[in-house]
Order: sequence, then structure tokens, then C-alpha cells
Amino acid sequence: MQRVTIIGTKLCFGLLVAISLFSAAALGYVRVRGLQLLSVQTGSMRPEIRPGDAVLVRRAYQPLIPGDIISYQSLADPKLTITHRVVSVSSMTGTLITKGDVLQTNDPPIGYDRVIGRVVRIVPVVGRGVDFIRRPVGLIGVVYLPAVILIGAEIRRLMKYYDMQRYRLYAYPW
Repeated sequence: MQRVTIIGTKLCFGLLVAISLFSAAALGYVRVRGLQLLSVQTGSMRPEIRPGDAVLVRRAYQPLIPGDIISYQSLADPKLTITHRVVSVSSMTGTLITKGDVLQTNDPPIGYDRVIGRVVRIVPVVGRGVDFIRRPVGLIGVVYLPAVILIGAEIRRLMKYYDMQRYRLYAYPW
């Protein structure tokens, strides 16, 4: 029974470390490619983008056209990011009009300076994981706990190694 418990503990630890490493590698890859990973909170873009999905956003270097899905900073709260479809572009005023697919009315006009970028990919369900990691419990479970476990395992291994060295020193007198 004790052996089963040890094997189960090692499997859970390995799985936790693998998830943490995969998450870190994926987020690193996203950053290196110049993308931002944003999680979707509302259903304003259903059925294409659902709550709990994630969107990969890349800075828009080419002109935006109606039909593009963009993410931008809200006029009311700059900390809030909105992902909606471009309805019209006014080159004279330098503004965009956007709208959520299921909403009846257009959003207020926004300037290009508020645009974060164009949505290049929709990743289903990943937004829930991103939201979980942003919470204290998720951060502890995915980042801090594996780090503490790895450090504890390394300390245990070093203690065992130095115990063996001390035993060898005392076991064989000169």
C-alpha cells in the first residue's frame, strides 16, 4: 500500500510539473511571437467567440477593415479590454466603430490609439485556465507549489548525498 502511495505521489508531482512547464513554455512562445493572450469574459461575440475562450492578438500593422475582430481598451475604463468586430472605419476622423456580434447597437467610436491588435486565433476553453492562473489559488497551485516541491526534493537529495559522504568518512578511518 505504501508503494502505491509513493507511486501516486510521484505521478501527481510529475503531472503538476509537466503542466507548469507546458504553461510556461506556451506563454513564452506567445510572447516571443509578439502575441498577447487574452481571455474572453462575456458572450458578446457568440457563437464565434464564447466566454472562457482565449484570443491571440497581434498588433495590427496593416489597415483594419470591416469584418476584422480586434481587441481594444475601453473608453470608460482603460484597464478593461473589449474584443469586438470592426463595423466601419473612418480614415477622415481616424476612428473605428465596432460591435459585438450578438449586440443590437454599435460601440462608441474609438481611436486607433486604443487598439491593442487584431485577433489572429481563437483558442477554445483556454481562457478559463488563464483566468485560474491569474487568481491567487491558481498562481499558488501552478507556480509556487511546484517550485516548493522541486526545492524540497533537491534539499532532500542533497541531505541524503551529504549523509552518505559523512558515513563514508566515519566508516573508513585512516
